[in-house]
Amino acid sequence: MTDWPFVSIVVPVFNGSHTIGDLLQSLLALNYPRARYEIIVVDNNSTDDTPQRVQKYPVRLLQERQIQSSYAARNRGVRAAKGDIVAFTDADCAAHPDWLQHLLADYKDPQWGGFAGGFEAFPPRSDVQRHLATTDAGGFTSDFMRQPLLAPQSPGELICSRFKLLDYRDHISLPSDLVNPPTANVAYRRRAFDEIGYFDVRFTSGGDVEFAWRVQLQTNWQIKIVPEAIIYHQHRFDLPGMAQQFHKNGWGYGLQVLHQTSKYGADHRRVALQMGTESLILIGLSIVRQLLNIGVRLLRTLLHCPSDALYIKTPVFTMVGSVSFYYGRLTAARKGNKWLFGSKVREVPP
Repeated sequence: MTDWPFVSIVVPVFNGSHTIGDLLQSLLALNYPRARYEIIVVDNNSTDDTPQRVQKYPVRLLQERQIQSSYAARNRGVRAAKGDIVAFTDADCAAHPDWLQHLLADYKDPQWGGFAGGFEAFPPRSDVQRHLATTDAGGFTSDFMRQPLLAPQSPGELICSRFKLLDYRDHISLPSDLVNPPTANVAYRRRAFDEIGYFDVRFTSGGDVEFAWRVQLQTNWQIKIVPEAIIYHQHRFDLPGMAQQFHKNGWGYGLQVLHQTSKYGADHRRVALQMGTESLILIGLSIVRQLLNIGVRLLRTLLHCPSDALYIKTPVFTMVGSVSFYYGRLTAARKGNKWLFGSKVREVPP
């Protein structure tokens, strides 16, 4: 394709001074006509020197000061965008030189309103990053984007879903073929925002999926997955950072459940109770399972069985990730209804 569309690349950032430079350098080096894309960085009240670092590059720097949410920052960028296509990535990422070329190769096909790329991990610099990269616990895969988001994702969830008192998923009827792309690597036609609105700023996590569902359910467009359009993602460096991210993901998942339940007419208060109860059970199961796993691995280590540096740490990391995710869901079950259906958009999650 010789007549590439004009693209606005929108990057929200909060305290991203350590990573934003790598991203911007990669975006400025794309194998895409430089006159056919712009880079818009939207700072979301950073308290470090992120704005000063961004100003060293030939990009547009905007500010979103009213709402502390990456989705509010993205909306600010979309409103300022000049492109026929609005592409998104994050400040802790870097783009492959051919990212946009691959992502938009089928731009002329009118059935596609969005394009979702693939992910690879940065070379790990810590055991936590190595764990997330090797187990793909970060959830950035093409298979993850294709699978039903609200289907049971673990043996514990599958067991709980068989009990009617806990099966909150039974109240949500969505097509099984919806694509769930994260905004770390996705692009949409600018017209989509005109037709269905912008990102819902009530979501501090999961708003990317909610918007993608609206594109697929409220327009004639679908979203194409393009695995060869690579964005490199830097996983969380240490255990507290990983726990915080997984808690945020669980909170976003819980908000998705309550939001979709309300949209389709079910009792979101009952669903919140069911989801919260299941989350408590899954926290307990995760702790017991991984403690047993740690014990077995310690015993094998004492018996001099071969192991690598992550042999003992892996169940610890897995337990922290699982407990943090389910605790995020529990928090959403307790506070999500007030958060979503209150009269005022709040600035930070609980």
